[in-house]
Amino acid sequence: MRALLAWVLLGVVLAADDAWGARLTFSAPTVRIGDFADEGNPYRASLGLGHWLRSDLSAWADAVASYIDVNDFIGAAGGTAYALGVDLSLRWTRGWRDRVALYLEGGAGAQNSFPISFVASGTHFNFTVLAGAGLEGPSLAGWTPSAGLRYLHLSNANLLPHNHGYDGVSALVGVQRRW
Repeated sequence: MRALLAWVLLGVVLAADDAWGARLTFSAPTVRIGDFADEGNPYRASLGLGHWLRSDLSAWADAVASYIDVNDFIGAAGGTAYALGVDLSLRWTRGWRDRVALYLEGGAGAQNSFPISFVASGTHFNFTVLAGAGLEGPSLAGWTPSAGLRYLHLSNANLLPHNHGYDGVSALVGVQRRW
């Protein structure tokens, strides 16, 4: 069964649009409503490699580095944390008149924080779930700028001692290049 799945995935990649790309993105938390996103503030930077599966659909693998202001939470002291991780995502893009394009994106990944855990009362290792939407601008010298909003969820999925997780919305800016 695994061999069949590997051949199917290889077929999808080989039959794809045969275009690759790179991107650099930065995000900062924007929304805090009540206890929504009260665990801290993750600032994330990512460098990704993408492959277009169709002219309007691309798959991305992003290496992510984070700086996190961790709030005191449920009796655990906060502070400053850093995190490294990987996110895998799909991005669908729909353009208008070759000037502006809407994109929708969703994915998942994992990260490990140090020297303290994020959420403060949780674990160092967490899974990530993300979903977002935004706009891509016209290409300038081969680089396409983008801006949008992204929902981010971090938790250990109750695989380790339970943590409360993090849910927040971040502003996202970036550039990508397709070749």
